Amino acid sequence: MHTPPITAVLSGLLVFFAFASGAAAQDSPEAAVWSAVERQWRAERDGDESWVDELLSADFVGWPKESPAPRNKTSTRLWNAFNAGQTDILEFELYPQSIVVHGNMAVVHYLYSVAVEPDGGEVTVTNGRYTDVLVRLDAEWKFISWHGGRRSGRLIVALRATLAAAAERAVHAGPSAGCAAGAAAPPVTPRATGPPATTGARSAAAARLRPAARYQVVALSSRYPNPLGVTMPDEARRELVRLVERHKVALIEDDVYGDLRFDGQRPRPADFHSRDGRVMTCGSFSKTAAPGYRIGWVLAGRYASEIERLKRSFSCSSGLLQQLTLSEFVATGDYDRYLKTLRPVLQCNAERMSALVAAHFPAETRTSKPVGGSVLWLELPAGVDSAALFDRAMAHGISIAPGSVFSPREHYRNCIRLSFGHPWSPRIEEALRWLGRDVCRAAAQAAGGAD
Repeated sequence: MHTPPITAVLSGLLVFFAFASGAAAQDSPEAAVWSAVERQWRAERDGDESWVDELLSADFVGWPKESPAPRNKTSTRLWNAFNAGQTDILEFELYPQSIVVHGNMAVVHYLYSVAVEPDGGEVTVTNGRYTDVLVRLDAEWKFISWHGGRRSGRLIVALRATLAAAAERAVHAGPSAGCAAGAAAPPVTPRATGPPATTGARSAAAARLRPAARYQVVALSSRYPNPLGVTMPDEARRELVRLVERHKVALIEDDVYGDLRFDGQRPRPADFHSRDGRVMTCGSFSKTAAPGYRIGWVLAGRYASEIERLKRSFSCSSGLLQQLTLSEFVATGDYDRYLKTLRPVLQCNAERMSALVAAHFPAETRTSKPVGGSVLWLELPAGVDSAALFDRAMAHGISIAPGSVFSPREHYRNCIRLSFGHPWSPRIEEALRWLGRDVCRAAAQAAGGAD
């Protein structure tokens, strides 16, 4: 079950043309799936054990991280009853990352935060992630499997991670001029008029990366990252490489959006500046050509043999046919030709979305000016709760990403991320107009309450 054990007491995944962070039809199957996920969590919090019979399919098999083996429905009922008598869930919050529905099957990826109080113990809040698989039976969505649990406290090799959160913890860029004033900001800060002058981790702040801190790795996305879409200057990237190499720390650069710069001018990777092979560069075709293939690559430097071992241990190998297909796609030049048609479409979508935000959102709204990628970052007027906005939007079949998803400390609660990676349609325009009206109402109510 989702509840952690007592000994382990207890928010981009953007896919091109996927449901996450885009507009969906009202009464969409995605909204119904997400409602089932929330219902299960609410039942656990409220001590209602009936969810095991009502929400789990007869052949359910789930594998929580804390369990030594998968659990069927009977085992899940047993452990749920045991944990219910030993600890209380005080509150939780869920952050959906991806919802994919195919016929009568659905897969949901999401992050969570949970506050629990063990019997006679202290309240503890921890975070984690889950992947749920659901099947539609008699017009109702039921769980057929899930896997997940709390995040590991030790990061050794992370080829794919929530890099905005990781970068915020590892290298602080100083106080934000906008969201969550006075709090640690993400690697860059959105501006209404364009990317900020400093679009990378500043050297003075980055110097906090000391040997005494025992950092093992710095992970970042320096090119049009989710959620800001700006890029780190080459000099700042060179300085960061020098810093991590001086302290003998590994650097993972997630370059999944590298091919999506609007003007087609790909910046140099951090690995270009490396002298001792401590930089790993990761890329993927999932954001550009083939979301369903799940094929990526890594330039691993001195860590190549270890990554090969981990790859074999955790997933054996990727599909050979998909790899050969993409290899041919690249070798023939078709991939480059495809990108030349995709980039201007994304740029046009970004401009359309920005224009609609300017027309329908409050005048105080600040909008990022991405130079690539497929996401837009909005800072809403102070007092607008993006988590509450997310709930209202989901009820209308519209999905956004609340800003707190991108911070391990739940900053940026008046910020949201939107995706312009979907084919443009009147539905997206109507969804943006609805969001604008709702944000205007929320801003007016917040201002009235402040008075």
